[in-house]
Amino acid sequence: MTKTNLAPRRTPAWLMALEMLVLGAGIGCAIQLLVLIMQNSAEPQSLGVASAAAMFFRSMGGALGTALFGTILVRRLTYELQQQAPALPGSAEEIARQAMSEGAALSPALQTTVSQAVADSIHVVYLWALPFAGLFLILALALPSVPLWTVDFLRKVRQDHEAQLATTAPRATTD
Repeated sequence: MTKTNLAPRRTPAWLMALEMLVLGAGIGCAIQLLVLIMQNSAEPQSLGVASAAAMFFRSMGGALGTALFGTILVRRLTYELQQQAPALPGSAEEIARQAMSEGAALSPALQTTVSQAVADSIHVVYLWALPFAGLFLILALALPSVPLWTVDFLRKVRQDHEAQLATTAPRATTD
């Protein structure tokens, strides 16, 4: 067993690695599946727009999620540090700010206090994330079944495109 840096409780390293593997594999598979669904839902001529829109909304979601859960983490960290107020050498806000920017500069005793407060705060962030995860699971289950593009479908799209080009291309005149 190894002792984590965030909590004095002992968590086996293999268990932490397994949990990270499951989380990473789940997110990785879900992202690829959603990209595939989006690409097969769009018309071939709109594929670039659909891909760009998907990337835009993924970036916006990441930014908003980081802002929301980062705010929850910092506010909870300040609260947890305020619970230790008599033992702190300054205000909880000041120590939280210092811990987030230059945690290594804290004294060893203060690092232990801050580490425990961070561990307790991260726990609360995950509790806040649970309703969102449940909502997104329901939305994912509600996604319609989208058939994958086949080679025949892509050939037909190409033929249609070539036919459209042939009818709109300027005709050469022989004078």
